Amino acid sequence: MNRLCVTVLPALLLLATLVAGENPPASPPSKFTVDLVDGSSLIGSSSLTSIEIQSSLGKMNVPVQKIQNLTMDKDHETALILFENGDKLTGRLTLKNFKLTTVLGELSVDLALLRRMGKFSSEEQKLRELLDTPEKKRQLSSTILNECRQVDAAKDQYALENNKTGTVTPNWNDLTPYLKAGSPLMQNGGMDSLGNPFMIQSISERLMVNPKTKAILQDATGGDTFWGPYS
Repeated sequence: MNRLCVTVLPALLLLATLVAGENPPASPPSKFTVDLVDGSSLIGSSSLTSIEIQSSLGKMNVPVQKIQNLTMDKDHETALILFENGDKLTGRLTLKNFKLTTVLGELSVDLALLRRMGKFSSEEQKLRELLDTPEKKRQLSSTILNECRQVDAAKDQYALENNKTGTVTPNWNDLTPYLKAGSPLMQNGGMDSLGNPFMIQSISERLMVNPKTKAILQDATGGDTFWGPYS
């Protein structure tokens, strides 16, 4: 028995040493949406792990994983960095260009051409899929117009049943009992199908479609006339 222990123990120690010495798995490349000054927009991944910036606090290396988006100033050297936790930092970048792997292959993006770079999200992917053809944009516009009608009708019903008038402004929880139970509209927490909140006003005022929604769908709707009383 003792001989077995003497034989096995070194083997276990060797195995532990090998496991401890293993390199951790490499993080997958970060995925970005890159907007250029000429209006072009690209989606791609980059192995960039940090960005060196000279700020009023000194020179520092900012981890790319902590950045929500980066917006370049007109001098194409100064950038405003917005972090995932809401912090902001302004400074001069030492980076001149970076590699971006796209469907077009590996591209070198010069900072002189960069307007904005943001972390690509699943929500953004969903939005792009919703808007990738003019027909989809028209369908989505009609869907959101119908959502406005339903929310406005719920608001009227709420006012009638609860004897609310004038300047009283209901919140979303006040209106949900008057929407179809289990419907996407009811479950969206006061957001339209683009993820923008409905502009719910007082009982005496009409609900308004969100200005962001109007702007995104402008080329499909042709303007305020499409939205009627909700514009």
